[in-house]
Amino acid sequence: MVSIANRVPLSKRPLDFIYFLFFLVHIPAALCVDLQVFYPERWVPSPLKALVAFYFQLSGDPMMRGAFNLIGHSSEFTWFKSLLGLEAVFSLPMFFIGAYGLYKNTPRVYLPLLIYAVATTTTLVPVLGVVSTIGVQPGGTVWNVGSNFIKEGHRAQLFLAHGPFAVIPFIMSVDMAYRLSALLPWSHDDSVNSLKKTK
Repeated sequence: MVSIANRVPLSKRPLDFIYFLFFLVHIPAALCVDLQVFYPERWVPSPLKALVAFYFQLSGDPMMRGAFNLIGHSSEFTWFKSLLGLEAVFSLPMFFIGAYGLYKNTPRVYLPLLIYAVATTTTLVPVLGVVSTIGVQPGGTVWNVGSNFIKEGHRAQLFLAHGPFAVIPFIMSVDMAYRLSALLPWSHDDSVNSLKKTK
């Protein structure tokens, strides 16, 4: 474990600093927007409802609107609501664990972050697939565009909304795999040299 005296500050670890900010931003986003779909409506204050409504107006997100039962049939977006449930029970705790571990600069957090990053990258593939292939309906408002269409201009907003949550975890998965491999015994030069001597 890295001692406090030897701990390199986040400002000198650019990738860790990006991951740290990613987790900090994601915590309120998950609690206030994504997971609102699971809260009893009477528990949700008006400002949070307005925040979600603003997001819908901005992006026309068909998956989130479907999860909130605003469009389509209740079973049509079960797959996406399941991903939100996974965010609640798996990703949200990892945001806190990841941010704390990165702040402390402890290698113990590498494996949990690798698991999180690979899982998140995988779950974002179908989301980005929907964003890439869904049809565009030029007219109408977000409230009357059906579940198979989005308004013109919304695709770019959806990529901006969902893209970073795929790109950053992908980079994190490669980075953490590399860091873990560097900790393995056979990754050290002396181990490699000892293997060469036996040949």
